[in-house]
Amino acid sequence: MHLDTEAYSLHIDYNTTSKEEISCQVYQPQAASFVCIEPLSARVPREPVLTESILEIKLQITPG
Repeated sequence: MHLDTEAYSLHIDYNTTSKEEISCQVYQPQAASFVCIEPLSARVPREPVLTESILEIKLQITPG
């Protein structure tokens, strides 16, 4: 995943035990100087399919 802004670029690379169930939401609140990264261990968090999941994330930030 990539997020490009005028100030920086953010690259997110991740590995997981199950590509089918892991999702991630990245957003920047309006006028904020930060981004929020929220990994989710199930597509539908209230109805998970897996009993265990692992998520490893690598973040790379470069100036814009």
